[in-house]
Amino acid sequence: MLTEVCERVLLRPEKKLVRAQLTRLDRAARRETARAARTVLDAATALDHRDVDLQERALDVIARHLRAAGDRVLPELRTAAARINPALAARAADLLGIAPDRLTGQLTGQYADLLPAVSEPRPVPAPIETGVEVAEELAAVVANDKDVVTFERVLNGLVRHAHLDRVALARALKPVMRKEPREAVGFTQSDVYDVAAALRGDKPRERDFTARLKFNAFSPAGELLRARLAEAVDIIKADAQPFLLAVPTDATGALDAAELVRRLSVLDGLGITPAPVDLAQALLRVTPTADEKVLGAAGRLESDAGQRLARWLREGGLPHWESGPANWPDAHSGVHLADWVSHIRPEPAPGPPLLPAAEALIWPYRKSGLCDPMVPFWLAQLPHHRELVVARAGRSRRTG
Repeated sequence: MLTEVCERVLLRPEKKLVRAQLTRLDRAARRETARAARTVLDAATALDHRDVDLQERALDVIARHLRAAGDRVLPELRTAAARINPALAARAADLLGIAPDRLTGQLTGQYADLLPAVSEPRPVPAPIETGVEVAEELAAVVANDKDVVTFERVLNGLVRHAHLDRVALARALKPVMRKEPREAVGFTQSDVYDVAAALRGDKPRERDFTARLKFNAFSPAGELLRARLAEAVDIIKADAQPFLLAVPTDATGALDAAELVRRLSVLDGLGITPAPVDLAQALLRVTPTADEKVLGAAGRLESDAGQRLARWLREGGLPHWESGPANWPDAHSGVHLADWVSHIRPEPAPGPPLLPAAEALIWPYRKSGLCDPMVPFWLAQLPHHRELVVARAGRSRRTG
């Protein structure tokens, strides 16, 4: 009976159901050791589950009862383990008495797309020239909220053209406001629609990005996105800035240091203090440089923001951390892939503390992991620290 239930339940997407069934198997084998062989074979069904945490739980059950089950179950278990996540391959191989490469060699293709693809480096086009084009690009973001470059150009376009002629921009936006973004649990780039609605003075849609604050916990990438959107609304209402600092110059999310120095110089000349979240995102994106000309130009900026940038560039920006201990992997055989980076503790960033929304990008996060749809945008928020994003997102899979 248990076997039939396992076949129906252990590959279900509902994690609570799978955990409960593995617990039942474990208890049944504890009560009756004669069931050990059947228990480990039933538990092995979950080695084919897409969630690595559930695979690990199944491996725990197998390890607990393997001795009582005896060697006769090993051939079937080895076959089942061929589908296990690479992070668990070493432990499974050790448990089942086979060479690790017997498993890892079979898994290379299966998990080749585990990490997000690297964006191709390409220049970001110049700022959008007209309000009509801003509206057209806004419609594109609402239709496809995965394009980082288009989102960044639209957000900047709303700020720029609201400063130049807010009435004309509001008129240009009217036709595209009829199409609202799809509903989302977290924050997405299509929420820039709500910035446009605020600019126009429209009634907020029922589930605009501010309404979602009450109901959900969000990824660090989503939290910084929310902070930037809210700040953009404030900038537009107060006409506080003619453009945004944080717009990347490359599709990867990177921001050229010389260009950021130039932008800050313009704001300094106008006597404008940049919005804090905009500045924080710009610092996280700026490309480190050893160019003395650029460093010198930054050092000549007299504003607090300019001096912050100068110090940030001199000190190399956000520190990089090793992605694994020097003696890895021998000293950590069988440890989950995400634990490669469990030792990482980010050092303070140069200068005054980053805002909480920006600091959240580099501090522990244990939510939805690499399956988080915000991961590509997260990578563009920290373009020079992909290993940190992947490490933290990967680590969070264990508690998903």
